[in-house]
Amino acid sequence: MIKLSSLSTDLLKALKQGEQNITKGREFSQIILKTETTKLSSLITYFSADFKFYFKTKAEPSKELFALGSLSTFTSHTDKKVISNILKEHDFIKILGGERFNKKELTSSKEDKWEGLEEMLYFIPRIIFEENEIKINLRTNENLSAITIELLELLSTSNDRDEDNFILSSRLTPNQEEWSAMIAKAHFAFEEKIFDKVVLHRQEVVTFSNDINSEEEFTKLVKDQNSPSYLLYFKYEKSKAFMSVTPECLFRTNDGLLTIDSLAGTIARGITTEEDEALATKLLNDPKELSEHRFVTNYITNLLETNHGDKLSNLQKSGIETILKLKFVQHIHTTISANVEKGEDISLLTSLHPTPAVGGLPKKSAMDFILENETETRGFYAAPMGYFSKNESDMCVAIRCARVNSNEIAIYGGCGVVKESLALNEWNETAVKMQNFQKFLRINK
Repeated sequence: MIKLSSLSTDLLKALKQGEQNITKGREFSQIILKTETTKLSSLITYFSADFKFYFKTKAEPSKELFALGSLSTFTSHTDKKVISNILKEHDFIKILGGERFNKKELTSSKEDKWEGLEEMLYFIPRIIFEENEIKINLRTNENLSAITIELLELLSTSNDRDEDNFILSSRLTPNQEEWSAMIAKAHFAFEEKIFDKVVLHRQEVVTFSNDINSEEEFTKLVKDQNSPSYLLYFKYEKSKAFMSVTPECLFRTNDGLLTIDSLAGTIARGITTEEDEALATKLLNDPKELSEHRFVTNYITNLLETNHGDKLSNLQKSGIETILKLKFVQHIHTTISANVEKGEDISLLTSLHPTPAVGGLPKKSAMDFILENETETRGFYAAPMGYFSKNESDMCVAIRCARVNSNEIAIYGGCGVVKESLALNEWNETAVKMQNFQKFLRINK
């Protein structure tokens, strides 16, 4: 068993033994080493690597993954066929990462705060921690001794010390006046019957005196989480990171069982139990919120039947809508499930993203409106993120999130807009959704 306190030394010894027991595939191979069981979120600050990925699933029992370094990356949507073929041929490989909300952002005239992020960023990790195992991935013709230095660098520990950090400035984009104007444009589109729903977002961008220690901020956030949500941290460059605490599952497959969350319709949490339950009852009886939720549910089930009907069986949705309670908000929730043929995961992702819960309906019209009218590119915001493998995949929708770039952090909040929507109400709803990150950055709004 490898101990974290002497990880590098123990790992090199184990690798020499592991060479005898390597699992080989056509293109990639893997060595599995046993280690002490630990809470993987604690490793985010332990290692100093500039490329790291942490993912905790929402489903119970939850699963944690933590990855260091990249053996192979996939940055274009044309690479998805390559990903499918790799998974088909290697049942031991997991491919992690995510993609932009809309690849057309790359050719828009907006300033892109996601510099360096192409259409997508999926990768095969060099090292992946799962439960009480360390898995080292390598190319089948790769010599283990040749990658020793790379492994030691990835496993070097962090000795960063937090500097005093204080807020220099904070701005809202769009501001409230610009937000109201954007909602007015959406109402004009409703009148013209261009779309029935569009999901719009805004950001609070906060600038600090020094670079933000994104690992520390995310670790603090994780300690305070006890609601049913995914936890995601992705450091994809030295000073750039993305983090999310999201309740929304785009889809999950496990040995042929497909599960999808329909999550739309929102209200705040109450201060007392009585107020909380009263708000939940109000939400379930609100025609506008219930209509928005059923929009999403019906869209997903119809899409599955139309695009994947020959690959699915036993498609069903949970009976009456329920309430999903999170730290600051509660949502109307329906679970959709089906049996699905293996190897359909990439195709499901292409069909399902974006659902009306984060894009709108009809999809193309809403996406065009978002691209033309939102003030900032979305990048990973509201985009699919998670992992694929041959026998199981789990992709969340990365809402309730923040982007870190050096000494700047952008906090994201969005809401569904329909013809009954009022600009002020939607402004207030997005404010509630942004509280998770504002609290931990000591931002009071």
